[in-house]
Amino acid sequence: MAKVEISGNGGRTWQAAALNPEQTPYGWRIWYATWTPGSKGSYVLMARATDASGATQPMTQRWNPSGYLWNVVQQVRMELGTENALPLPERRPEMPALPAAFQSACTGCHETDMIEQQRLTRPQWERELDKMIRWGAPVTPDDRTAILDFLTGIAGPR
Repeated sequence: MAKVEISGNGGRTWQAAALNPEQTPYGWRIWYATWTPGSKGSYVLMARATDASGATQPMTQRWNPSGYLWNVVQQVRMELGTENALPLPERRPEMPALPAAFQSACTGCHETDMIEQQRLTRPQWERELDKMIRWGAPVTPDDRTAILDFLTGIAGPR
């Protein structure tokens, strides 16, 4: 990913987001942006990515029968300062440093947020990791232990 931009006005204008320097081939990349609404009301905050070749995510997704490769401008509706407004979620504590093997084996296909929500036991994570290895994830025995420790730490049972 070469850049990420956000828009709070239906895509009429876009502002650049800051990219985390950490990246892996085919993996997710963390980015940050600050957006300030003009006033109370309903907004749709949009985010789009552009790759190194200049290809930008489309506003609408072409039909995909398998559901893979979802690649469209992401949109989140917010109600700010209205009676329908929901409280903001608590800010999530920063994640510990990701093992390098975790990035190459896991985040190429799975969002970190999705992984954190699983709340699996260590034996359940072992089954998931073994399944990823069968699918071709490059994981050594030492990497396997580090990944399992990490997953159990950030996404184990509550």
